[in-house]
Amino acid sequence: RISKNGDFAVVGAPGANSGIGRALHYAIDFNGVLSPLGLIDSNANGMTGLGQCTDQGTHWIAVGAPTSSTNKGAISIAERDTGGTVIVKQYITAPDSFGSSAAKLFGQSVALSEDDAWLYVGAPTANKVYVFALRQDLTETIVTITGTGVDTSFSLGFTSPAAETLLVADETGSASYDAYNDYTLNS
Repeated sequence: RISKNGDFAVVGAPGANSGIGRALHYAIDFNGVLSPLGLIDSNANGMTGLGQCTDQGTHWIAVGAPTSSTNKGAISIAERDTGGTVIVKQYITAPDSFGSSAAKLFGQSVALSEDDAWLYVGAPTANKVYVFALRQDLTETIVTITGTGVDTSFSLGFTSPAAETLLVADETGSASYDAYNDYTLNS
């Protein structure tokens, strides 16, 4: 997939890396020649088929892995700086809104808006398209939660005014895509 500005390309390789998959990232010069910049890999548990599909906005890259976690699916989100360096920022797994054991193939298709504001993820066996919104203003309450590995539930220790304002970010507090919101369109 060619970036919106025509300077970069991302090519998926879902069978590479012993079936885990990966995406290859390239710069495109003025003559249209591709120069390798690096790989988008995953060490996430259960990840398979990464690179089944790819899309790019201006600075963000989405890579689908629909066969991950026994066909539940996942996607990898990476950020690219102006020099072309790519860093994986987030993994999004299939929402469990229709049964945790259901095969969803979440990540069979991905689409990013040109301005990176919206991410659309297809899950064909669930007959759904999931919509995510980019949030870069993570200056709100930051709480570190460490699970015990035994308890199956815990208290957050604070109240979120609305579910869509609760975000999960990495330790640097960098931007991420909002948690799943189910949008229904009335015809």
